[in-house]
Amino acid sequence: MRVPLVNVPHPSIGSRIPDDHLPPLGLLSIGGPLIDDGHDVRLVDAEFGPQPVQAIEEATAFAPDAVLFGHSTRSPMSPPSCAVKARRRRDG
Repeated sequence: MRVPLVNVPHPSIGSRIPDDHLPPLGLLSIGGPLIDDGHDVRLVDAEFGPQPVQAIEEATAFAPDAVLFGHSTRSPMSPPSCAVKARRRRDG
């Protein structure tokens, strides 16, 4: 099974820590067992940059069986996740 794990960009300025980037530990803890079971897992760290929605779509365009979005809070990160999901539904 092909599964991209997407660390969604956080649009809030207050979430940025200057010169620091925390790894997406939740997604990594899910990815490890998936890899151990033989799945094709890719991490898309869209928080690093942060990446625009188009970059997330391109990184997850390898015909995945599932796309897992991870984030630590709900409301600020929902718009990027929803934008990717809406475009994927519309485009195919």
